[in-house]
Amino acid sequence: MHTIGKALLLLCSLTSAGEIAAQTVSGKLIDENKQPLPYANVVLLSLPDSTFVTGTTSDDKGNFIMKDLSTQSYLLQVSYIGYQPQSILLENLDRKINLGDIRLVQDAVSLQGVTVTGSNVMEKIDRQIVIPSSRQIKAATSGYELLSHMQLPGLKVNSIERSISTVSGGSVQLRINDIEASTAQVQALRPDEVLRVEYIDNPDMRYANTDVEAVINYVVKRRESGVAGGFNLTNAVTTGFGNDNVYIKANHKLSEFGFNYYVSYRDYN
Repeated sequence: MHTIGKALLLLCSLTSAGEIAAQTVSGKLIDENKQPLPYANVVLLSLPDSTFVTGTTSDDKGNFIMKDLSTQSYLLQVSYIGYQPQSILLENLDRKINLGDIRLVQDAVSLQGVTVTGSNVMEKIDRQIVIPSSRQIKAATSGYELLSHMQLPGLKVNSIERSISTVSGGSVQLRINDIEASTAQVQALRPDEVLRVEYIDNPDMRYANTDVEAVINYVVKRRESGVAGGFNLTNAVTTGFGNDNVYIKANHKLSEFGFNYYVSYRDYN
């Protein structure tokens, strides 16, 4: 009986330890338009001493999860470039908890901090985040021209040919709000809607095309509703050269419909 009692006591202790380590915290990070915020920083601090416990980043849909937490009080801190950081108190965490949608608000100071000359550049572990200046935005008529004016190191941008490559001639993947974009979509970008440009010069396996040497992600402000359109015509009659683009897009809440018509021809002879 004494041996059985010890075995039961050991089993109860193991069960209790398992329950202590089974706590999880999860949630989803979104912006003011309910769009997910991918790869945001999420840090968990223990209370009352604010000691670092663990950290993670949200996935491409804004979701995050922290596992194997002990029963105690924590402070969850969330941060994302261009947005106001947010802290959430988790008192006596003793169960799995899903915080649901956590909305971050744009930080106007961060987004508009440099508006006269040059670009506001912020270095992160896996990317450079560049906020275009008002001068660069006013001088550009497309996503290619904006990138050309920003003069990011290691990139060759030809806004006339609508081409982007690394200085070594490697390919560059273009994205808009972290979704792979076509030449016409980048050409149709309105520079005044670009909040920031993320430059990744050492892409990891998260990107489908592992042959690319760099990734450019335009983070664009989404309109709640409305219609926008325009055209961009570049032609040289004497040499038979042309890049012509006409576009229109309509937004309503989370839905967007767009039409792009793009013509490119070369006849130098």
